[in-house]
Order: sequence, then C-alpha cells, then structure tokens
Amino acid sequence: MKLFIFAVFLALASLEADVVSIQAIDATYAEQTLTLKGSVELNHEFGNVLSETAIFNTNHRSELAKILLQGDIKLILKNQSRLEADQAEIDCQEGKGTFVANNQVKVHFWDPLKYLHIYSFNMGVLWDPAKKKLATKGFDGLIIAEDKVEIHYGQQLSAFGDFASYSDQEIVLKGDEFCKIILDGKDKIFSDHVTLAPSQRTITFSNPRGEIIREQETIRFSSKSMQWNDLERLLVLKEQVKIEGDRLGILEAQGPVIVYIKEREGVREVVKVVCQDRVELVIKDQNNDEHRLSASESLVIDREAEKIEVYAKPEQPTCFKDKHGSIIANHMCLHFSAAEGMPLQLTVDGEVQIANKFSLNEDHILQYILADQAKYEFSDRELTLSGGDNRVLLYDKLNNLELSAPILKIKRDKLTDKDSVSGVGDVRFVFIDQELEKIKNRFQSQEHETRNL
Repeated sequence: MKLFIFAVFLALASLEADVVSIQAIDATYAEQTLTLKGSVELNHEFGNVLSETAIFNTNHRSELAKILLQGDIKLILKNQSRLEADQAEIDCQEGKGTFVANNQVKVHFWDPLKYLHIYSFNMGVLWDPAKKKLATKGFDGLIIAEDKVEIHYGQQLSAFGDFASYSDQEIVLKGDEFCKIILDGKDKIFSDHVTLAPSQRTITFSNPRGEIIREQETIRFSSKSMQWNDLERLLVLKEQVKIEGDRLGILEAQGPVIVYIKEREGVREVVKVVCQDRVELVIKDQNNDEHRLSASESLVIDREAEKIEVYAKPEQPTCFKDKHGSIIANHMCLHFSAAEGMPLQLTVDGEVQIANKFSLNEDHILQYILADQAKYEFSDRELTLSGGDNRVLLYDKLNNLELSAPILKIKRDKLTDKDSVSGVGDVRFVFIDQELEKIKNRFQSQEHETRNL
C-alpha cells in the first residue's frame, strides 16, 4: 500500500508553491532527511520525478538542499523534455544535477520539440535555481554529457564523441581525437568538434573531413571549417578546401566554397559548386588524361547546366593546362557530361595565350598562339581560334613558322599525336613588325623565347 506524504515533505522543503504531490511505498524521516523507497513519484510544478529510491536533504533553514535518486530514474519536464538514468544527485541550491548510468544502459536526455536525443554514461544538468518554472517551449538549462556521447538529431544525423553541451540555443560536441557524424545513415564526417543550432537549423564543423555517398558517385572532402544550412540547403567550406568526386574531379581552393544541394524524390544531389578566390580543378577525359583549370577570382560548377565557368581577376588570368601545354585567358567555360563527368568542349575568351608542345616527351614549349577567342572539342581534338577585331598569331619555334590569320584551326591526330594547322581568310606566313612585337611581349616570361630574342 502506498504511503502519501504531504505535511512532512512540505515542512522540510518549504516548497508549498511548487510541490503538487509526492508518493512512495515506504518513507522514513530523520535529521532533516526524508527517505522514500518503492515507486517514488514526485509531482512538481516543473514536471514529474520517478525513481525506486529518493533521499531529500534539507539545510538548516529547512530548505531543500539535495535530492539523491537511485534506480530507474525518469525526470519528465512540463516542456516535454525527459531524462532517464540509474543514479542521480541534484543540488537544488546550486542549480545542478549529476546523472549516472549503469554499466549497460546510458543516461538518456530527450527533447521531442527539437527531435533530439543525447546519450552518455555521465550527464550533468545546470539551471538557474532562482527560476521557479522551466520554459514551456524548450529546455532552458544546460546539459553536459561525457563518456561515449551519442547525439541523434531527427532521422538524418547521428553524432558520436566524448563531450557534449546542450542549451536551448545550441549543441556542441567534442572528441578526445575527433567526432564522428553520420548523415542520412551513410555519409560520414570526422571533425574536431561540431556545433548544432536547432533553431537556425545549421551545423558547423571544425577541421572536417569525410565523404558523401550517392548512387553514382562518392564525394570526399576536407577543410578548416564547414557549415551546413538546412533551410537554404547550402554547404559552405572555408580555408584549405579539397573536394574530390568520381564525376566532379579534384577541387582545391583557399577561399570559401559554397555547395548548393537540391532534394529530388528524397535524395539530395549536388547541383552547383561556387568557389571564390584562388581555386584549381583537375578533371579527366575519356582517355583518362588530366586537365587542370585554375581561377584567380572564382570558379562555378553548374551540374544542371553541365558547365564550369572560370573567372579571372585583372592581370591574373585563368589557366587551362594539360600534358600538351597551357591556355590562359580572362574567362573560360568548360562544358561537360554530368552523367559521366567527362569534358566535352572548352571555350575561352579575352587575351587568349596558348603555349603548346609537339611531343609528350618534349619538356619545352615549341608553339605560341595569340587570339581573342578559342574553342576546343575534346572528342575531335580540334582547336578553333579567332582574332575578333585582331588576327590570330601562331609562332612555331621548331619549324620556324609564322602564321597570321583571322581564324585558325588546329587538329591533333589521335594516332600520331601530331597537329595539322589550317587558316581561314586572309592568311599570311610572315609577321609584320607589330605582330612580331606583340607575340614577343606576351610570351617574354616563357622559358623559351620567340624569334630574334
């Protein structure tokens, strides 16, 4: 038969305004200590406390000082948060509590309003003892979790570490070496520490590295910091950024990289990557040959439009480089197949400079070209150049050839790897003085100089 205790507890605790009821199977009182055993239940204004044993200690002013709980503890707050543990010590005067698990079942804190679960073997709770009531719309204290911490946020995120703190504003998770985060049950991220802001729906990572797994590709990444914004579907990586994908290539950037993500039929896909400041992207063609794109201002990968835009700062042109040579210009656009990640066509414009090699075994640049625009077809291995208001200038050092024309076409044979050059319009085979001076000035920084230098 349960023993109901009202007068004794109220006299000891001086909590007439807060305690609604308290009950247990057995109760004893001695020297300012009330001990309750068997199905203990305290109905307080902040919620309910359930346990097998409860010991209430009062101070010399008959104020409730400490509560010791043991066995199947459940703290159920009016704001719907709850905490479960095996042992607990609550200091009512200091506003802190310590909750300990047994050897098998961890301490469990649950905030259903934020779809949040926190597990650990040791957990502390801090609150303002001056507050008579807890907030009704969220937990307004501080949770400190230690020893094999697990955090489950909704159905999308699970995180594991050694220390965590949780307030109404944010959750911070740290690891002795690193934290492990799993997204959507398959994406893995390792980070020094992680900060979740549920109200803003953001997750911030320190020194993250990991991989995002999709049906057709796996994307690996690392950076100094990273933030996921769930509302805007944005992933922002900052400092020493490296992203590598089976269809994306290898991207390295010093400035921020913004990844735009769309969700289609429950599957999240990367649709655009915007890189600011200096960046380099390495891609491979159908022959597994590498091509490097470098930008001084920005690089934008639009996977829906299937193109890569490369922009330059003044006097710091963009660059396209492979085993055959290099192209520099003010702007470049590379069209590619999103399904296969293969480059299809490269267009460049604005002060185009091309330096080529005739042979893969040749260490030196042997062919120099100036143009205003250029287009290269990867499948046909054909380069078309136009001069705009000027003329296309080509200087072949090996064959001592000078060529000036409104349009030039250069096609590289797939078998012999040799070039054939054809001019369109008014073609000249000797530079005039202004053209010679122009090509000299443009390539004066090259290792090998042009004619008469």
